[in-house]
Amino acid sequence: MAYVGSTNVAVANGAGTYLFTLKAALKLAGWTVVSSGTGTAGTTGGGDLLLTAASFGVAGAWSRVREPTVLGGIGPREYVLQNGTLNGTTAIIKYSRATGFTTGGTATVSPTTNGGDGQVMVGTGTDAAPVAAALANATGIVSAVASDTASPGVYGGFAWYLIGYTTAPVANVLVALTEHVTPGSTSSLDQDPMWRYGTGSGVPISPQQSPLFLGGPAYSNAAPGSQWWQAYGLPAVSYIRGGTAALYVGRTPTAATTFFETKEFTSVSPYDAKEPLYPALLSRSIVSTLALPAVIPKGFATGMLHFASAHNLLDTFNLNTVDPKIVVSLTTAEFMGVAVPWITNIVPTV
Repeated sequence: MAYVGSTNVAVANGAGTYLFTLKAALKLAGWTVVSSGTGTAGTTGGGDLLLTAASFGVAGAWSRVREPTVLGGIGPREYVLQNGTLNGTTAIIKYSRATGFTTGGTATVSPTTNGGDGQVMVGTGTDAAPVAAALANATGIVSAVASDTASPGVYGGFAWYLIGYTTAPVANVLVALTEHVTPGSTSSLDQDPMWRYGTGSGVPISPQQSPLFLGGPAYSNAAPGSQWWQAYGLPAVSYIRGGTAALYVGRTPTAATTFFETKEFTSVSPYDAKEPLYPALLSRSIVSTLALPAVIPKGFATGMLHFASAHNLLDTFNLNTVDPKIVVSLTTAEFMGVAVPWITNIVPTV
């Protein structure tokens, strides 16, 4: 596996810059732009019509992108990336596991899966009637990292990570991602061993803005960003939203209880004297007052990892190796820090 990407891009068109940067990284990783709409007073057509960040900054502009086909699978995954307002900070990202966005599509209205498996990853509403939500900073820097190799198995998929932040000082780190779970931590019958992190409930997706996101407490179902298909293609299929991505121990919190899932973790491994990175368990625990149905865990994260020591935002791990990571959320007394994949030998702009 190798990571490619578009990094250290100055934001000039809000969410348009974010989406254009993500699209550029996906194309480098072998994805195809199936069709596009150029937004207000524009056109729609096959292929990539949005050739600049400014063109993606037009209200309603969208691209339909398709991952490389995994031989033996059930069909490639697709995403629709759509800008919100002109050079604004909102966007829509929709996901399809296999049916694809094949119906409709105008210059400002993206195609749908027509009752298929389309899900809103960033935004609110439905595949047929999505509503834009916060994705981007109006200024600052954005980078996108994508894997050019599918995860193992006939249902394998391609990971990507979108990272934006403001500078002077570095703050308001925004994250959206998709990646596979560790083989063996999900059923061999899982036709979509991938998970996504977006908004899902119309709130910003910065781990720094709320501890209820990637570093959030395991007993909370309030973090709307984590989401995945469970039992895709089987009779018990359901789409899970509001899951958590955390390391935790099994105990029931009570009122005024602080949940220290990382308090006893060491920051230096006794095996090699290096700083360990820990995979998160993707799950949704049950809080009785929320009346949510019980689920089984999706599995363990792969590229997104937790750490327990003190760092600064945008610090990197193993920068000169084939598998570097970048810090997107900081360790606190209760929560672990979060790092995601980065590009070898690229120093993030601060």
